[in-house]
Amino acid sequence: MERVHWPLVVDRARRIVAEYDAGVTLRQLWYRAISEHLVPNTPSMYRRLSSRLAQARREGRFPDLVDTLCEVHVPPAWTDNAAFLGQAPDWFRLDRSRGRDVAVYVAAEKDSLRRMFSSWLADLGVPVLVVRGIGGYFRHNVGVSCVLESRFWHRSWGSVAEGH
Repeated sequence: MERVHWPLVVDRARRIVAEYDAGVTLRQLWYRAISEHLVPNTPSMYRRLSSRLAQARREGRFPDLVDTLCEVHVPPAWTDNAAFLGQAPDWFRLDRSRGRDVAVYVAAEKDSLRRMFSSWLADLGVPVLVVRGIGGYFRHNVGVSCVLESRFWHRSWGSVAEGH
């Protein structure tokens, strides 16, 4: 492969990030860069892409990327009850599986995809299950168990018909 033109790669990566509403991980950018033949698929090139994008972020020339390993999960809080009540209508969702024999769940292999799928599916009330990339029978059963536990929890609130 010919020499990598890093200013072009960084510019294209910036435009890729802008295409997403839910943020992008370095790994997602890497896959896109490979698929567009911007960089060769080698471990050293992945490290170099990471380094170049980090430098561009420090210089203010590149947006932040999603880092699922370093996220701080802060519970929602409000300044007072009026602020809470003002947001409450936006949070209301009906349980779309109530009274149905079948419920729809979307499984994502990686947590970074959870953000993207959730941004698309939240208004529809479709839950997203993350299986963390471990394939095979074991992970399938863990995923099924999570879904069944979730449906059992809903049953305690009368959302699932008895006997399902």
